[in-house]
Amino acid sequence: MADRSYKFWEVDHAYTYQAPDAHSLTGAFLDYVRSTQARPVLERGGLVPCGALPAGFCG
Repeated sequence: MADRSYKFWEVDHAYTYQAPDAHSLTGAFLDYVRSTQARPVLERGGLVPCGALPAGFCG
């Protein structure tokens, strides 16, 4: 959890076979997850957005 009340954590990964087409549902989802629009949604769920992690965690 973002408040560090749970001492174990892991990073979730999104793997694709190839770079998704920019107009595909997969591409749109990955763009959204990395967007500033998604940040409050992720934080509300107790998740740490990609942009808040140290450099190198997000591709």
